[in-house]
Amino acid sequence: MEALYAERVKRKSITWRDAASKLAMVSATTDYSGFKQADVVIEAVFEDLKLKQQCVRDIERVGHS
Repeated sequence: MEALYAERVKRKSITWRDAASKLAMVSATTDYSGFKQADVVIEAVFEDLKLKQQCVRDIERVGHS
């Protein structure tokens, strides 16, 4: 994501301040901590349908508890 924002800054479509502000709102995790506060969750698991389905179920369970 950093590279994407850097490219936008280079093209002058956003400022470094805007890019830094947007990046500050993003966090990554390898577990389910913090999902209750998340507005958006992007799953990025291997192309295994059963694994993806389990991941979504787990995220939904944690987000609604």
